[in-house]
Amino acid sequence: MAIEKTPIDSTGDCFKSVSTPSANETICNAVIGPKFVIPIIFIPGIMGSNVESLGGKKVWFPANGALSGLGSVAYGALFRSARDRQTELNPETTQVSYNGDIKFTKKDKVGISEEVARARGWGSVWWKGYGPGLMFLERYLNHELIEASGLPDFSNNSFKGSEPWKAFTATNENGADASSLSEIWNPAKAFELLDLEGFENLADYAFPVFAEGYNWLQNNKESAEKIATRMSTVVKAQVAKEFPKASFHKFIIVTHSMGGLVGRSLINEQSVSSDILGVVHGVMPASGAPTVYKRLATGWDGYKTTGAVLDAVAKYVFGASAEKLIPVLARAFKILCQPNWLEFNYMRSTAPQVPAFKVNR
Repeated sequence: MAIEKTPIDSTGDCFKSVSTPSANETICNAVIGPKFVIPIIFIPGIMGSNVESLGGKKVWFPANGALSGLGSVAYGALFRSARDRQTELNPETTQVSYNGDIKFTKKDKVGISEEVARARGWGSVWWKGYGPGLMFLERYLNHELIEASGLPDFSNNSFKGSEPWKAFTATNENGADASSLSEIWNPAKAFELLDLEGFENLADYAFPVFAEGYNWLQNNKESAEKIATRMSTVVKAQVAKEFPKASFHKFIIVTHSMGGLVGRSLINEQSVSSDILGVVHGVMPASGAPTVYKRLATGWDGYKTTGAVLDAVAKYVFGASAEKLIPVLARAFKILCQPNWLEFNYMRSTAPQVPAFKVNR
C-alpha cells in the first residue's frame, strides 16, 4: 500500500513510501530537489546543426542512420546541383530547426523524457553525432554514478571512472594528490582537490544539459547573439519550469569545433556575459582552419585525410567537387562578398594556379 506524506506547506517536498512488515527493513529513498541550477549549454561544430528554410523546408539535416545516410549520398551526388546548393544553403533565407531526431531507448536511461529533451533544444543538433554525448552528460551530471566493470559507455547506466576521474573525486582528507592531474591536463593553475564538504555541496546543484544549434552559414557573431537571446529567455524559462524551487546560478558553455568560435563571441554578449561561469572547448580551430582553403580547390574528400571509408562516400553530401562545395562556402563567407559577384583566387603549393572562380548571386 502506497502512503503519501502530505507536505507541510504548498512548497514542501512530497515523498511516497510503501508499507511493509517490520521484519522488512527496506529504506525509503527520498530525494530532495536541488537548491541551485547550472545549465550546461552545448554548442556543436560546423554542419552539426539542423538548418531549414524560413518556410520550414529541410535544407541541412545530417543523416542519423545507414538508410537515410545512403539517401543523402545519392541525393547529393545525383540531384543536388551547385545551383540548388547555392539557393538552398543561403544564410539569409535559412534558420535553425529544432525538429531534428531525438531517439531514446529504454537502456539509455537518460533520466529525462523526449519532450523535455526537445524543450532543451536537443532537436537542433545532429543526433547521431551529438546525441550520445548529450545523454552521457545528462546521465552522469545529474544522476547517481554506479560503478561496474568495463569502460564508460553510452549504452547502460554503469560507469567505472578512469584514473583521472578517480583522482578528481578523491578528497584531500584521505591524502589524495592532485599532481597526477596536473601532469595529464597541464592546467594554467594547479588543481585543488575538493574536501568532503565541497562534494556534499555539489548535491545542492543540478546541471541540466541544453543544446543550442546555430545557423553555421551565418557569421559567428550573429549566431552568438541568437544563442544569447535563447539563453536569457527559452533556457531560463525551461529551468524555472523543471526546477521551480531552485535558483538559477550561472551557465557553463561546452563547445565542439566551430562552436568554440561561436562561444568566443557569446562570452562577449553583454546580455549573458555575467551569467557565464566557465567555458569548455573541444578541438576549437583557434589557429584557423587551413583545410577549408584546400576544400575550395578540391572539394570535400576527407578520405584522403582520415582513410575512413565513410568519408569517401560522405563527400557527396558535403560537396565532392569545388564546383559543388564553393557555392555553399561562398554563401557562408559573407566577408568575401561583393555586391554582385563572389570571386576566389587560390593557389596550390605544388600545382599551377587555379583560375578564378565566380559565382553569380
